[in-house]
Amino acid sequence: MRHNTPDVNTLDQILLQGHYELPPPAAEALARARRPLAVLDLGANVGVFAAYVFQSDRGARVVCFEPDAENAAVVRRSIEANPELSWELVEACAAAENGVVRFTSGLFTNSRVETNGEGDLLPAVDIFPTAAEAAYLKIDIEGAEWALLADPRFASLPARVIALEYHDYLCPGPDPARLAREALERGGYDVAEAGLQTTPGHGMLWGWKSS
Repeated sequence: MRHNTPDVNTLDQILLQGHYELPPPAAEALARARRPLAVLDLGANVGVFAAYVFQSDRGARVVCFEPDAENAAVVRRSIEANPELSWELVEACAAAENGVVRFTSGLFTNSRVETNGEGDLLPAVDIFPTAAEAAYLKIDIEGAEWALLADPRFASLPARVIALEYHDYLCPGPDPARLAREALERGGYDVAEAGLQTTPGHGMLWGWKSS
């Protein structure tokens, strides 16, 4: 953790408040997934979600996407300190196609893709080949989720559970919550809203496949 930064809030939110504690039906769906559990963390920040996964399943295989160099450096240190874990870092923006994007870094949990021509050019990586192997998919990428949700491949993802944070930034319509829910439902997921205290237009949904 970087002291006196939002890292501490992230630690509290995930490890103490249980932000990613699975709803019972989602936990049941994930229990039926093949082992070792394959987890894809889009928007890893400093890796607290991965640490949370490893708390309960030391044998899980976690792939993290984190484009912010300062955040990624913290994840890398955690990976190096735990060589017994199957933990991989991809330092690139999660995207629906390979390429480059404009990205504003250094904002801790609010670093994001830019569409106004500002920010640094960073690599973007098509996440769908990796997502095709994941049983548990976590998405928190500050508005870049809408490109993933609009991709036809999203509806055929095999993930048993998806934790999706949606944002009004880059949302293609006036109701982010409805559009995010519809995207999960098109993929055959049962959906429930998470109890997350957020600003208007920002929230979190759980999706799970019952069968």
